[in-house]
Amino acid sequence: MSTMHVRGVKRVHGVSPKGPYDFAELFLESAVETGKFGAATIEGGGNEPVSMEIDPAVVKQFEGVTFPADLVIKTASKAVRGDWKTVCVGVERVAAAAAVKGKAA
Repeated sequence: MSTMHVRGVKRVHGVSPKGPYDFAELFLESAVETGKFGAATIEGGGNEPVSMEIDPAVVKQFEGVTFPADLVIKTASKAVRGDWKTVCVGVERVAAAAAVKGKAA
């Protein structure tokens, strides 16, 4: 589990000539990874958009969320269309910061 800056979520489902389909995608912001990766060197900074598969049943957990939002994303490795991928399998809202002693919340 890790806290991520979530930009949005999308579920697509229906029926095609090949049969029913149902998939979903989570849109996140992640820090740009820099450094040497094999023969490539990545330079830069800031954040970049990334997407992650999400279990379609989890999309309902986003009801009432105002985007963008910082959320705790629960993940698992699952087979998705023949490939092993990291998939969002749950979400939690980040706990509100504790009130400062002597000040109203």
